[in-house]
Amino acid sequence: MLDPPKWPSYLHFQHIHNPSADYLIQLIKPCCVPYPGDERSTFKLNTSLRQRRKLKVAELRHEQQTESGCKAPAKFLLDQWPCPELMIEGFSTLLLVDVPRALEVIRPEWLRLFQNMKLSHHLQQVPCILDLHCAGKKIELPRLRTEDQEVLPTRCRNDELPTLSQNLLRKACPVMSRELYPILPNGDAGYITGESYRIAISAL
Repeated sequence: MLDPPKWPSYLHFQHIHNPSADYLIQLIKPCCVPYPGDERSTFKLNTSLRQRRKLKVAELRHEQQTESGCKAPAKFLLDQWPCPELMIEGFSTLLLVDVPRALEVIRPEWLRLFQNMKLSHHLQQVPCILDLHCAGKKIELPRLRTEDQEVLPTRCRNDELPTLSQNLLRKACPVMSRELYPILPNGDAGYITGESYRIAISAL
């Protein structure tokens, strides 16, 4: 017996969609401590060129530390996959990453991916179970009997009047048995009778 996963619903399901380091880094970046700023934003005209360069280098160093600071927790969390709940025991606190805030962002998405993974594994097992219970018999579909039907010719428009050569001479007339009587001795016209029809003949 194959038991389905215990969750009642699944969000944004994708088959075998595991979290990646790049995806977790994107979730962690908004939780990093931003650059605090420097004299350039306050005293633009009073700072020397040398001082502005020094502050620019400090800002770039902060961005690099933030980037590396996001990779460390992402790797730490990926080592726990697959699991429904994230653990932070043994994780060293970084000054440039707000870890509690990052966990609040990652945990719902982490659980969603875990639930979808369980559903993916369940769907992979369903065909195997069905194959074990297959009857192995071929099912014949009912056959429909088609009778021969007479195909009637189509009639073109503006050609409704019959013609002698194409229509009337091609019609087969019924053959009637008839009996021919000889001409009378007085020379009058004789008659040809057949069944209930009489055909007058003026001359033979």
